[in-house]
Amino acid sequence: MPTRATSTMLTSRTNETTTVTNHRQGPIKNSKNDHIERLTADVQSLL
Repeated sequence: MPTRATSTMLTSRTNETTTVTNHRQGPIKNSKNDHIERLTADVQSLL
């Protein structure tokens, strides 16, 4: 999965897929999950 912010912002479907992938990975990447969730919220507010 690409980790660049621009890739995450492409579509809401991409954001959902990224979130599901991170949940499957468990608590190993909590800081990255928080960062992606924050980006997702920002993108959804822009949409």
